[in-house]
Amino acid sequence: MPRQGAICLSYPAAERMLTGVNRRQGLAILTGLVMLGAGIVSEVTRQAQAQAADWVAHTQEVIGRVEATGTRLLAAESAERVFLLTSDERVLIDFGQARTEALQEARALRRLTSDNPVQQRQVEALEQIIQARFELLMHAVDLHRQGQRQAATDLVQSRGLEQARLIDSHLRGMQQHEQGLLEQRLAAARAARMFGTAASVLTTLVAFGLLAYLYRSWALHGRQMDAKAAEIAGTNRSLSQLAASLEERVAERTRELSDANAELEQFNRTVAHDLRAPARNIEAYAAALAGSASLPPEGATYAERLLSTSSRMQELITALLEYSRLAKAEIRLESVDLRRAVEQVLTELRPQIEAAGAKVVADPTFPRVVAHHAMLNSVLTNLVSNALKFVEPGRKPEIRIGAVRQSDEVVVRVEDRGIGVPAPDQERIFHPFTRLHGQETYPGTGVGLAIVRRAMERMGGAVRLRSAAGEGSVFELHLRAAE
Repeated sequence: MPRQGAICLSYPAAERMLTGVNRRQGLAILTGLVMLGAGIVSEVTRQAQAQAADWVAHTQEVIGRVEATGTRLLAAESAERVFLLTSDERVLIDFGQARTEALQEARALRRLTSDNPVQQRQVEALEQIIQARFELLMHAVDLHRQGQRQAATDLVQSRGLEQARLIDSHLRGMQQHEQGLLEQRLAAARAARMFGTAASVLTTLVAFGLLAYLYRSWALHGRQMDAKAAEIAGTNRSLSQLAASLEERVAERTRELSDANAELEQFNRTVAHDLRAPARNIEAYAAALAGSASLPPEGATYAERLLSTSSRMQELITALLEYSRLAKAEIRLESVDLRRAVEQVLTELRPQIEAAGAKVVADPTFPRVVAHHAMLNSVLTNLVSNALKFVEPGRKPEIRIGAVRQSDEVVVRVEDRGIGVPAPDQERIFHPFTRLHGQETYPGTGVGLAIVRRAMERMGGAVRLRSAAGEGSVFELHLRAAE
């Protein structure tokens, strides 16, 4: 009783200890989640800052391209004026280069502002004006070359000034739009930087607070564990003593059960042997009475019944002895030629096979199995005998015996076309002295299949049945394959 009390007292303590451990595990997980959240916030902030910086750089590049476009246009116009004043053809080389570069800058602006519909419209209009501007300048060059210098100068000063003002207006508009975007994106970059700093500081403070609390909690837990360790050690000693006591009691009960089984086996053999002599005497007296000519007809009938009963009693005693012997017999498993075993059984049962007019077919080849030769013969004999006996009246038995190797085992099949076994009874027929039919219909002891199962178990195998009422049966013997 004191031992049981000590064990019972340890349960609440263990429950409190587990609750504390779970709480600390939760705190540790929460701390990890906070640190993970801090990392995520830091990464998101970094990405936002990088994106803002990219947009700022993009806007500055657009502004630079706008300014470069104006510079290239100014260079082209300057070269044009020099040509009109000096008629120096070499100046037109600079004009052509400035024209090419101005058009390239306009195309670059179209690509850089592809995400901005407002700027795209500005660029499209700018490209058209620039194209018209260069066409006008080239026309002035042609007029100058034809000697119409005043006409060329007037063309540049009239329509050229108007185009220049229009181009300058578009360039200023684009530049102002990009300046507005630049201010917005610089503000977004500053906001992202400030948010990242604040989030990092906050998550760091929370993480340090949780780590401090967790450290304090684990320190307290350590002291509690030290206190509980002594209690658990005492409980373990009590459990060890109880386990030792239980092992002694189990060993004692096992010895008692083993002795009882041995006594029961001995009793079965003794009873069977002691019953044989009276049974033989009864059979002898019954045979003598049945053969006496002085008996009246009614007495002869009773003598015949007595003779039949004594003969059945002899069969039951023999079956009981065989079933009991299987449990205790010393066996040595060896490689057995399954083909020879089948041939031997069919040779021994040839009189019954011929008397029943049975058709028995055996496979031409059989693999070798690991078994006990005598037990295997007993198993096959019982299965073939049942297949010869349990058939519909007036129908001749049909039996097929075969075997197939499956990996490291051999499956022996004994198949018949008999009356079959209903599904609810397929396990019950393997129990000793179990019969599904009357002695008058199908005589027998009811021990044959019990002997089959016990013999298969002793050989390290198993027996399985596939059957249905009125559709025959297939008994499968699973044995280890011999190398």
